[in-house]
Amino acid sequence: MTLELIIIGLGKRVTECALPAIAAAGKEVRVRAIFARSARTETVAGESIDVRALDSLASDDLSGNPTVYLCVPKTAIPDALQHLAGLNPEAANLLIDTPVMRLRDFRHADLLKYWHKVSVAEDCARMPWIELLLAAEEGSMGKLKEVVFEHSAYAYHGVATGRALARGSEVIDARQRKSNSGRVRCLNFMNGFECEIVDPRDYSKGRILARYEKGLVTDRLSSGEDAQEIDIDLDEDGQIRALGLGEIHVTLDEAERRLTAGDLAGTTLVARQTAMKRVGFLRLLRELARGKAGYPLEDGLEDMVVDHLLERLGRYRASHFTSPRHKPAQMIYKLASRLARS
Repeated sequence: MTLELIIIGLGKRVTECALPAIAAAGKEVRVRAIFARSARTETVAGESIDVRALDSLASDDLSGNPTVYLCVPKTAIPDALQHLAGLNPEAANLLIDTPVMRLRDFRHADLLKYWHKVSVAEDCARMPWIELLLAAEEGSMGKLKEVVFEHSAYAYHGVATGRALARGSEVIDARQRKSNSGRVRCLNFMNGFECEIVDPRDYSKGRILARYEKGLVTDRLSSGEDAQEIDIDLDEDGQIRALGLGEIHVTLDEAERRLTAGDLAGTTLVARQTAMKRVGFLRLLRELARGKAGYPLEDGLEDMVVDHLLERLGRYRASHFTSPRHKPAQMIYKLASRLARS
């Protein structure tokens, strides 16, 4: 099955991540049209692209059950959703970029109900090294208990990455504290998994430290550290062929490999985050093309709420009045959003 895409937005996120992943997907994905604020011709990766004005998008463009990939600035999301809701999108699907919407705009969340299906373009949750760390549980390491992201995760993406390692579990509690480096965020998930995010993000210096029942795993060893190091297997062109951890290997296919080109041979796994996200985006597109759910909307909204409340209050505890999964919390956030507007 071919995923028919309509893209709204042509910023850096689309040109540097989405379009390369779409090109790598081959026949699995086809772009019907690209829309932006104004009609123009853009050159991306040496190719000329015709861009239509968003105002020209009509109901007929949504015929045939396409997937609309909405990737616009956070401040523009409510207006874009309002415009799309007027085009009768009930038979179309929506792939909305992170962070879905700001909490202050939560009064517009009902606009997401107009669509047949909604998923979130959270590529961090599908990066190959996440698959490797989870697969290691089946080897000699035992259960994955905790992961520390040392300067290697950011805001709601960090929450989503932790959730992926928690196998999709809900965040039940989170707190933020100051540290010598800036701040530390501690996330506890319903299945018992724990995640610590040390800010600020700096992929060039960051690393991952995973604690299993029977040992530690990292992508960059510290001096004197007793941990197993993730192996990056490169082909002759410097593209990632596979990631390894002892006898456990995650192999990238040819399309995924091409998306990892450009990094120097000695580059660490975390420093390859941009390439890993391109591969993650491709994997999301393939899920959607095969009729799977992708990254769930309710998880994306929770990522945003957890990040916002940690930023503002330093604490999040899941309840019917705080988790956007529950109607009382949805009502509270919508009311607060309307009050913030007035």
